[in-house]
Amino acid sequence: MHSNSEEVTGQSTRSKLLKRKLRQRVLASEWTEEEFQALLNGYGLTDKELAEKLRQRRIGAIEVVRAGIHSFHKGGNISMLSRMMTGHLEERRGSIICPVCRVRF
Repeated sequence: MHSNSEEVTGQSTRSKLLKRKLRQRVLASEWTEEEFQALLNGYGLTDKELAEKLRQRRIGAIEVVRAGIHSFHKGGNISMLSRMMTGHLEERRGSIICPVCRVRF
């Protein structure tokens, strides 16, 4: 049986996670096509190396978008990707290398 404080804490944690996901989605929509192309083409770079090239992007944002690309080709949740991003992934299907697992899709 859960106490009221555990329920409040659980609700608070879920609320924080939802807010973080919404922020990430907004951040994904702010990426330019050029930045996204650089991320796709930089699949062999570390997140830190890519952040040095994409000075407007923090490592955390790069990690989120890369995880979204991986989810895209695995058929998972892609809510963190913008329409522009999913459009590019669809257009380049077969020529993209996943920055997470290195599979061409």
